[in-house]
Amino acid sequence: MDDRDAEGALRPTVPPMPAPAPVPPVVPGYALQSLLGRGGSGEVWRAVPLGGGEPVAVKVLVAGDPDRQVREAALLGGLDHPHLVRLHEVVQLPRRGGEPRVALVLDLLAGGSLAALLGRRGRLTPGEVVTAMAPVASALAHAHERGVVHGDLAPGNILFTAEGRPVLTDLGVARVLGETAAAEVTPAYVDPIVARGAVPGPASDVFGVAAAAFHALTGVPPWNAATPGDTLAVAGDGYLPDLAELAPGAPEPLLSVIRCGLAADPHQRGTAAELALHLRHACPAEPVAFGAGPVAPSAGRPDVRTALTHVVPGRRPRPAPVVDGDARWGGLAVGVVLGVVGFMGFESAGTLGVEAQRPLV
Repeated sequence: MDDRDAEGALRPTVPPMPAPAPVPPVVPGYALQSLLGRGGSGEVWRAVPLGGGEPVAVKVLVAGDPDRQVREAALLGGLDHPHLVRLHEVVQLPRRGGEPRVALVLDLLAGGSLAALLGRRGRLTPGEVVTAMAPVASALAHAHERGVVHGDLAPGNILFTAEGRPVLTDLGVARVLGETAAAEVTPAYVDPIVARGAVPGPASDVFGVAAAAFHALTGVPPWNAATPGDTLAVAGDGYLPDLAELAPGAPEPLLSVIRCGLAADPHQRGTAAELALHLRHACPAEPVAFGAGPVAPSAGRPDVRTALTHVVPGRRPRPAPVVDGDARWGGLAVGVVLGVVGFMGFESAGTLGVEAQRPLV
């Protein structure tokens, strides 16, 4: 029905007022230009140094435990790997409401996230999975050697530079091995033992890489349910969909590597360094195609994080078929030629494992 006044004349349509642009915080030494992501604990801005230089990402931590914020900066600053996001400096901000605040200045990763890429394309080819995931496993091995775990690895935390180099980001939930701090996880990719209340460790990170590879290869995350809580319950059960059914035609060596990383027993998953090596030998690598395309059908919001506040009681995962010792990797690399890893440009913007449509926590 037309919108008419009492005399029957059409009323003019008044367009809705646009939302006001967010006001950037003051970060000494930097001009903040545009908001890239926002969540409960902070926000990420594109910025340029006032003294000149390349654009950077500034992660302003606006909530949470100040000790944790300092720890995040220390963890990032102590890691140096070409596939880990690089911390430039930590900036103390003017107090707001009497509370101290800090900002982390990091590389601006303009290539977008693996989550966004999967949102457009649905899935990657087996060779592209090797190209995207093997460097991430290598970066994790570097972190694990220094006593640091990521704790919440998911496709939204894997970004690409403008040149296409995959980079692992968002170590804000990383913790020193053995720490018992409350976990924040992405339920669609969480290790079942973490879903049941265990503290994330190196084996959980290996599971996270394998879970991201599972999604990249099949088009769906390992765990799916209507809500984050329900997804945690599904993860706690540990019943994985059949990988070969979801990825018909994928090379068996690659399927075997991913299955090993998803093993129910954390001791059977191997190390991140082993995962990186065997991914590279599972099938020939291929350049990742980053061209724009239609948005693929999505199974909800698999990259939304949630606090791990409950334990799934009385549930045991189905044992995965594994082989003890080094034989678990046997035969994966036989006769397989390692392809040359190539990268192409990526068009959409993103940074720090957090995109505008994905909440920071």
